[in-house]
Amino acid sequence: MSSLSIAPPPPHTQLIDRIERGLSEMGYGTRSIARDVLAADGPIDLVLADGQGRVVLVVVRDSGDAREILADGLAHRAWVAPRIRDWVQLAPDRGLQSEVAPQLLLIAPHFDDRVRAAVRSIDSGDIDLLRFRCLANGSGVNVVLEPIWVDGRDARSPDDHSPPLSTPFRSGLSDTELGLSPAERAEFE
Repeated sequence: MSSLSIAPPPPHTQLIDRIERGLSEMGYGTRSIARDVLAADGPIDLVLADGQGRVVLVVVRDSGDAREILADGLAHRAWVAPRIRDWVQLAPDRGLQSEVAPQLLLIAPHFDDRVRAAVRSIDSGDIDLLRFRCLANGSGVNVVLEPIWVDGRDARSPDDHSPPLSTPFRSGLSDTELGLSPAERAEFE
């Protein structure tokens, strides 16, 4: 029996293949429209369409600062939005909806608090963050996708002991650190 261990990401093309399969299993993008679409500031890794014909843009970064993926993703979405109507005319059989803003999936190994806070402040449910991890299983590398921010809300489970995106107190202290009872906490809400 082989054991699992964290592995470095495979080459980008293979990573995108595995992420595309994982997204399909998770219900994102039911149809692949294009790969490596050259946008204004660089390539969009995947363009998918969901079951209702909404365009889904997938931007993957396997290293670097996660703030860059957010900036790139927003720029890509702004570039694609006015072009969807043209895509509908060029490929009417794809069933794309031009009236709906594209959904943006940002996928990286890590998203820091600033990226999650930025997405929370601008999100209308159109931006999802997914973290990927590569696991070596003896015969190859599997890519596991974990939702971080989905449909305009934090997707972390209650069991996740990651630090919160922010605390309501300017001091940066949490309820636990302040030792507030529920009644005392209610005074601040």
